[in-house]
Amino acid sequence: MPNEETTCCNCKKVLDAYEAVKVQDKFYCEICFNNHFCRCALCSEIIKIEDGIYIRSRDETVCDLCFHMHFFICYSCNGIYYIDNSYCLSHNYYCESCWSELPSCRNCGDICQTLDFDDLCPDCAGTADANGIHDHSYQPRYNYYTGKHEIDDHGQINPDIGKLFFGFELEIEKVESFKSLLELAEVIDNINLKYDNAFFYNKEDSSLTNGFEIVSHPFTWTWFKENKKQIDEIFILKEQGCRSYQTESCGLHFHLSKNAFTTFHLYKLLKFFYENKYFVEVISQRSSGNLSHWAGFNENDQANMKLIAKEKSNSTDSERRYVCINTTPEKTIEIRIFRGTLNKQGFYKALEFVKAIFEFTLINPPNKICTHEFISFIKKNKKEYLNLYIFLIHKNYIEEEEKSGLSKEYCKTVQQETL
Repeated sequence: MPNEETTCCNCKKVLDAYEAVKVQDKFYCEICFNNHFCRCALCSEIIKIEDGIYIRSRDETVCDLCFHMHFFICYSCNGIYYIDNSYCLSHNYYCESCWSELPSCRNCGDICQTLDFDDLCPDCAGTADANGIHDHSYQPRYNYYTGKHEIDDHGQINPDIGKLFFGFELEIEKVESFKSLLELAEVIDNINLKYDNAFFYNKEDSSLTNGFEIVSHPFTWTWFKENKKQIDEIFILKEQGCRSYQTESCGLHFHLSKNAFTTFHLYKLLKFFYENKYFVEVISQRSSGNLSHWAGFNENDQANMKLIAKEKSNSTDSERRYVCINTTPEKTIEIRIFRGTLNKQGFYKALEFVKAIFEFTLINPPNKICTHEFISFIKKNKKEYLNLYIFLIHKNYIEEEEKSGLSKEYCKTVQQETL
């Protein structure tokens, strides 16, 4: 308790017994005390204002000890929050809001501070780089490959090319190769290096016996015509002892952008497949049993074509995947009918069919969605769909004499390659 002559050590004001505040054996008047000191909001200890930590969200100041016991500074936004609400990653603490904005690895799903260009965490990126074959659940950040004149001056896709992108999954198996699967996958990786892009990637597939699937990034028809040589390169795997056609399970699947379809267009596509089953089987080059197992004609889908087209179903039902037209992917329509092939002309016949059936069902009314009208469409556009055109001649859908104007040697090659 101060005596009658006690003065404030800061302003020298004479203090009486009731207004003096003692701090470390020194007395302060109330004004000077409030100008230089405060009490910790949690433990009530007197601290210098400059030594306290102000928490704006609570409008309170706490001592250093209480701060480190009860609060943290977010590594991302620098805000101060209760430690009980923290999220820790690599010894760094995040608030709930900033944590929710951190990226997650596309492969394993783990939260990560930084991902590589393909949205992979360091562990998954290292594994993929090491073996060249990704897990089946792997989903890259897609690169959209467009033709030279399909990009404007700002690097954006010109709207007048439409929304249609293609993609494919080609399943292969090692049959006679002296190379390991990893070495065969490296063949695909080296094709990307040769063309200075990442157009192909490889994925595991549990349905295959000692094999994997080669997957493309999305591409436009124009890109395909300008860069066909890169796709040509994958067929070297046949010479490396791989097979796709002469196997029990290998298939060739094509994806088309779902947003390129209107409800009516998708309905007509479904209508063609379900009402022209024999022709679809011929085009697929699968046996009836094999087609039914991997890409069958679902009776419920046939009965509900209009509803499926309207909803563009994103079902997670795995059984719905094994149908000729799979509408369950979020962003694509998958055509699953084709037998796998490492024959160049056979592959291009299948791709040309996918493009042709898209265009045919787009421009024709429902009453013309039939095999006969489709054959007429191909005959009128044979230069665009040459491999498909020759295949239809070989299967007797087009008269032999209509080969006039085409190289007989080329026709013979296409017929052999599409067998």
